[in-house]
Amino acid sequence: MKNELESIILNFKNYSLTVVGDVMLDYNITGRVSRISPEAPIPVVDVDLERRLPGGAANVASNLYHLGAKVNLVGVVGDDENANFLKKSLEEERTGSMGLILDDSRPTTTKMRIFSGHHPFVRADFESREEISKEIQDKLYEQVKKTIESTDALIFEDYNKGALPTDLIKRLIDLCKNHGVVTAVDPKFHHFFDYVGVNIFKPNRKEILNAFGKNKGSLIEVQTLARELLKKVHCNQVLLTLSEDGMLLAHEDGSMKHVSSLTKEILDPSGAGDAVIASFVLAYLSSMNSELSMKIASLAAAINCRKVGVTPVSFSDLIEELSRVSLN
Repeated sequence: MKNELESIILNFKNYSLTVVGDVMLDYNITGRVSRISPEAPIPVVDVDLERRLPGGAANVASNLYHLGAKVNLVGVVGDDENANFLKKSLEEERTGSMGLILDDSRPTTTKMRIFSGHHPFVRADFESREEISKEIQDKLYEQVKKTIESTDALIFEDYNKGALPTDLIKRLIDLCKNHGVVTAVDPKFHHFFDYVGVNIFKPNRKEILNAFGKNKGSLIEVQTLARELLKKVHCNQVLLTLSEDGMLLAHEDGSMKHVSSLTKEILDPSGAGDAVIASFVLAYLSSMNSELSMKIASLAAAINCRKVGVTPVSFSDLIEELSRVSLN
């Protein structure tokens, strides 16, 4: 099996993908806590390192680039310093920022995380959750349309920050259908059931439970919900991430597959979902085999969870991980 998986990974370079949705800047501050502030009973961090990295939809695009694919990133940024940091970061990675639309009515979504060693202990968010205007929606649509003829798959990255209103979602799904482009979505809560007709639907356990009005559920219960989701949104497959319980794949033919997590070493799960959808969609394009694609996505998840901060999984990371793990 490892030879087959390696062949799929080696083929990633042949595909071009578009990522559309909520782009973010991840601002990570790492340091050491050695004392408590005299001003309030809070820890003081002696800062060792600051890093500004692509986050949200931009992190999915970054993962795709580092996995070897060609990428078109489409999203919205504000007229602010954080937009400049994000564009510079994307340019340094050669991911590209040509599809980013300026909207001066909102800030660039920014997540600031402070780490003590490997452990995050506080996060501050700079964002607007208002939906973008019709004018900005049209600009995003045109950015996608420009490269649709050369796009193999489009990934919706919806973090409920307003870049993907219902009308834009439907227009983009129709556009992709008309051009034979594979569609995938990593959804959040507000537009969960708006992605009717996508090929690949990738929620996590909390998201699918929340969408169906539940607070918790066993593996058997989420399997039932995955089947319900298939029927409700008329998608081809549901890839459900379950954290330490691995992943579940529900297919429209009625089949259900489960893989266990490949790691118990979870330093920081931030960005794991981004790595999963990027690697799964690329593997699916390369193989048209959902079960093998899930195995490759589980490798990406294991790699991501051993990294601190939102850091992309690379082509070489996957090959190295494949060589050292046991797969069933």
